[in-house]
Amino acid sequence: MAESVSGEWGHASKFALAAAAGAVALGIIVYVFGLSQFTNCISVLIFEVLLIFALRSWRGKRGILGLSYGEACGYSIVIILIYSLLIAIWAVVFFEVIAPEIIPGKLEQLAQKFRQRHINIWQFNTAVKLIKPLLDAPVLFLITLVGNVFILIILSLITAIFFIRKRASPFDPAFIPSDNPYSPYSSDSNQPSVDA
Repeated sequence: MAESVSGEWGHASKFALAAAAGAVALGIIVYVFGLSQFTNCISVLIFEVLLIFALRSWRGKRGILGLSYGEACGYSIVIILIYSLLIAIWAVVFFEVIAPEIIPGKLEQLAQKFRQRHINIWQFNTAVKLIKPLLDAPVLFLITLVGNVFILIILSLITAIFFIRKRASPFDPAFIPSDNPYSPYSSDSNQPSVDA
């Protein structure tokens, strides 16, 4: 069985929680101040920065075990799953409890655009009938979850490339335990002589 470092989920969850907290804080700021542009881009940027810190920290914790591309991707996916789950829950809470007026308001804006362009209102009503089922809480949760996972996995596949570190060789001084009496790197005076 390959050697591993325990606590991957615990280590990853700290960074996932930090990224989710950043995205939630950004969402609240956008809602309170009526901002709307580049929100998704900024939240992805926050996630990417924290993913870089997380991978760097995890690679350091693994030490001589190194970090392969597969292990870096696996660790990233743990962060993505936790983060995406938290954001999907937040999306439902936000649109159903905190700001339930946003979706009807967006639909009304869309209706006004239809009227300005003299498009048949019947077409608008048909479009609303098709869109409304997608705005129910369970569907909104799934769309947010799957959308985040898909986008962030693509991002993590690229990011993981930069954090690969080869496993230390058995001939590497860092690989040999310091209490090994036969280690040529040991400074212990009681080291057995080769000539004995």
